[in-house]
Amino acid sequence: MKKTMIFASTPLFAILISLGTTLVLAQQTTSRNIPASVKSIFSGAETITLQHRDLSPADITAIEKASAAAWSGDKDFHLYLAIGTVQGKRAQLGAATVVENVAGAGDLTIAYDNDLKVTKVIAAQQGSDTTSSAFRGQFAGKSHDDPIQLGQDIRYSGSNRAAAAAITDAVRRVTATMQRLYGKAH
Repeated sequence: MKKTMIFASTPLFAILISLGTTLVLAQQTTSRNIPASVKSIFSGAETITLQHRDLSPADITAIEKASAAAWSGDKDFHLYLAIGTVQGKRAQLGAATVVENVAGAGDLTIAYDNDLKVTKVIAAQQGSDTTSSAFRGQFAGKSHDDPIQLGQDIRYSGSNRAAAAAITDAVRRVTATMQRLYGKAH
């Protein structure tokens, strides 16, 4: 009986070892695919991992209602979680997501603290007043409880109002998505 158990557990152990190796390799591969903008925001992170979520029709409906904007794009939502050491303990430092192809900004990286407040917005395209730090800096500290509306709590007096609106709408929509998927009810 003992010989049977040893032989039976040996293949299981080998399978677990190979699965563990595969998982480690997958995590290493994923970390190499982290966008540079996310790495720059969380330069002190020990680990940045990608979390993938498929949005349900109910999620999309709730996000559209909360953000007052129609959903565009697919149902695939990617979030980068930054993990580091705080006061000697491993902790989540924050999270970020990348919205692709935002008019006037290119790819837009939006970072959040653990209370789901915007900490930073980075635009891939630079050189216009809509991608200036003065404009993007207005989003810092905003949460789903804020309007995040151009002309209300977000000011813009430049000539490319459509791009400013697209950036503002993207931040508002992603902030509503973050609240829907990760926020606390209140």
